[in-house]
Amino acid sequence: MGDIAYFTHAGATLIAETAFSAPRADVLQLDVCSLGTRSGAERQGGSILVDDRSDGSRAVSAEGGRSVGGAGVGSVRDSSVGIESTSDGRVGGRSVGAASVGVGASAGDPPDPGSAPKPSSRSVPENEGYRPTPPMYILIHGIGMGRTIFADLVHHLGKIAPTRTITIDLPGYGEAPEPARVLTIERTADLIAAFLRSRELTGVVLIGHSMGTQVAVEVAARHPESVEKLVLVAPTVDPRERTAAWQIMRLAQDLAVESPRVVFVGAREYLRAGPHLRGKFRAMLVHRPETTYPRVAAPTLVLRGENDFVCSRAWCRFVAASLADGRLAEVEGHGHETMIRDAAPAAALIDEFARAG
Repeated sequence: MGDIAYFTHAGATLIAETAFSAPRADVLQLDVCSLGTRSGAERQGGSILVDDRSDGSRAVSAEGGRSVGGAGVGSVRDSSVGIESTSDGRVGGRSVGAASVGVGASAGDPPDPGSAPKPSSRSVPENEGYRPTPPMYILIHGIGMGRTIFADLVHHLGKIAPTRTITIDLPGYGEAPEPARVLTIERTADLIAAFLRSRELTGVVLIGHSMGTQVAVEVAARHPESVEKLVLVAPTVDPRERTAAWQIMRLAQDLAVESPRVVFVGAREYLRAGPHLRGKFRAMLVHRPETTYPRVAAPTLVLRGENDFVCSRAWCRFVAASLADGRLAEVEGHGHETMIRDAAPAAALIDEFARAG
């Protein structure tokens, strides 16, 4: 699990989970990074050293750089930092209350109350000074889903190259609280854009899945400065099938040939979407993404599962052609939920597109 934050704007709240990945890297350089210590010191420059152990675990430590303020920490190669790494390559902060366990604190040590930052302070994973290899992936889920569906995609993106991902629970989905009223797609896009501005994020590759593609294109069209590239995975809704009956039938066709894991995850998330799912479905269906595509300037990858019953090949070709800089790719042997079951092929296509000049 990464660093989780709640963001509220105009009465609606989303949840954002930030995760770092450091796949197979021996040293991750820090351009300007402040690592909080139990004495309140800060650290600038230096490197994070990643030690892959024989038991499959990974130790992360800091070396070099200089101390600023508080007690000097000097070289801290043998000290633990407030970053945990798992055997699958993910690196994330381990928070204790509002404070992240900092340099010099071992896993078993209690946090020093005097060193805890104020609630407005950022823990290590939120420090903009840490600069993984671009891009910065922001992932937006589809109708009835939540941020947990992206776990396998985040894992595989992290195996390809060091990166940072932020997965979102939209208001009323996953663990995010229900808003007073169901948000329109446009208002949801404004919420995402406000979140991106609040974090001053750059190099953003915005990835939307299913209904999340409708939110993503509105962000790119309404707030073009917020997005560098766009990935639309299984874009909805084909105007020829823009009714609840059509969409439910197509989804049932897709799930009928999917793995039990996909069906389980989907059913669990739909139950978590709560009693307002009908209103959320209506908000998705009244939106007209085909009128927005021509206003998107960002380079865009349209990604479709080869066996997707919800998003036909003809529709996805139309989407790509409607964009100023769109291209279409297919994931062989996958359906609408291409990122839940074996996301490795989708991750490879996304990474290639995101890092292309």
